[in-house]
Amino acid sequence: MNVKKRIGAMVLGITVFGQLLCGCASPSRRTPPQSQTGSSEAQTGAVAGSGQASSGDSGEKVSLKWALWSADTQPYWRPIAEAYMESHPNVEIEIIDLGATDYATALQTQLAGNDSPFDVIAVKDGFSFVSMIMKGLLKPLDQSTIDTDSYGGNLEPLMWDGQVYTLPLRSDFYVMFYHKDIFDRAGVPYPTNDMTFEEYDSMVRSLTDTEFGSEVYGTHYHTWDICVQGMASAGEGADILAGDYSYMKPYYEMVLSQQEDKVCMDYSTLKTSGLHYLGAFGQGNVATMLMGTWSIGTLITRINEGQYPDLGEWAVAAFPHKSGAEPGSTIGNFVGMSVINSSKNSDIAEDFVKFAAGAKGAEIVAANGYMPGYMVETTMDTIFSVEGFPTDEVSRRALTDPKTTMLENPLGENSPEIFQVLNTGHDYIMTGTMTVEEGITYMNEQVGKIGK
Repeated sequence: MNVKKRIGAMVLGITVFGQLLCGCASPSRRTPPQSQTGSSEAQTGAVAGSGQASSGDSGEKVSLKWALWSADTQPYWRPIAEAYMESHPNVEIEIIDLGATDYATALQTQLAGNDSPFDVIAVKDGFSFVSMIMKGLLKPLDQSTIDTDSYGGNLEPLMWDGQVYTLPLRSDFYVMFYHKDIFDRAGVPYPTNDMTFEEYDSMVRSLTDTEFGSEVYGTHYHTWDICVQGMASAGEGADILAGDYSYMKPYYEMVLSQQEDKVCMDYSTLKTSGLHYLGAFGQGNVATMLMGTWSIGTLITRINEGQYPDLGEWAVAAFPHKSGAEPGSTIGNFVGMSVINSSKNSDIAEDFVKFAAGAKGAEIVAANGYMPGYMVETTMDTIFSVEGFPTDEVSRRALTDPKTTMLENPLGENSPEIFQVLNTGHDYIMTGTMTVEEGITYMNEQVGKIGK
C-alpha cells in the first residue's frame, strides 16, 4: 500500500516499546515545544573538533552547514557536532541557528533559492517536512545502512512513498507530570499508569484549592489545541484528518468544566500572559500537567539553574486513557535530521545525519535527559542515570511500558490547512466565542471544504 496515501489518510497509531515520536508543531497550530527560546536572527558558529573524514581518503577539508534552532539552549546540538568532528578530522560542521519561534518559516525562506545555504537541517514539524519533500528539497536516505529495528517503529510514519527523508533524532510522547508535595498535603494517592479520564478528572478536582492566597490548580493545560484535541484523538483512537470532530465533545466539556471550577488556569488569561507551561508547573501550585517528555530534560536544566525554587519533588505517570480501553495510548511527534538534496557534500552530510540520529547521537541526547529516536536497552539506562531524572517505578514504567503513540501532526498534503481550522476552532471554544457544539460544527464544515 502506498505509504504516503496511508499516512495522509489516517492518524497513525503505532505500538512501540516504551517510546515514540516527539511533540512539535507548526507555528499556526502549536508553538514548537522543544524550546520556547532562541534568537530571532540566524546565528552562525563553527564547532571545533577533530576526527577522521568519512569521505575518506583524500584528506581534503569538508565543511557542512547545519541549520537548527536554539543552539545555545538545547544541550545536545553542539556536543553531537563535536563528537562527529572528533572522529572525522577533515569535517568541519558550522551550526546555523535560525531561532525557535519561526524556525520552519525561516528555513523554507532560506531554501527558496536554487542553491541551498545548508547541507543538513533539523526538522521541527511535519508540515514543513512534507512541503520540503514535495518541493524536492530533501535527499532520500540510503535505507540499506539504517538500523531500522533500533528505531522501534519510528521510521514508518515518517516515510513518504517508501523513502526515508529524515531520521528521528528525538522521540517524545505525552505523559502526566505531577507534583508529589501537593498530593502529600492533600492526602491524595499519586497517579498510576492506568487511569481513566474520569479518574483523572476526579483526582485533579480533589487536589484543587480555590481559597484566595493559597490557590492550588489540580491540573494545567497549555494553550495549544493539541492539549485538548490530542487528548480526544488519543482517547478515541480517532483520525484527526478525517473531518468529523464530534468525538472531541466530552473532552472539551471536561476541560471547560475544570476551567469554570478553577481546577485549571483560564485559557484566555494564559493566551494574554504568554505563561510558559513549565513556568506554570514550576511555580509550585500546579498538581499535574499533561505534557511531552521533552519537558523532562528542560525542567531538570532549569531546576539546576536555580529556577522554580517552589517546585518540590516531581515525577511522571502515563497519559490517561478512555474507560474500557487498555492503558498506553498517547500522542507524540518527532524532531528529524535530513540532508538537503542540493548539498555538494551530500554523502558526508548523510553520514553525519546517521551518526546524529544513530547510536552515538542517541547517547548524547539521552545523557541530557531527552528521549532519542534511536532507542536500545542501554539508552534508557543512560536517561535514568541523569541527575534529577525521576526514577521511581511509576515513572520508569510510564516511559518504558509498551504504548500506542498517535502522531500529533499526521503527514498529509492538506494537513496544514486542516490544523489551521482546528486551531481556530479550539480558540473559539476555549474563549467561549462558540459553544462546544458550535465549535465542532465549525471545524467539521471548514475542514470539509479543504481539498474540494
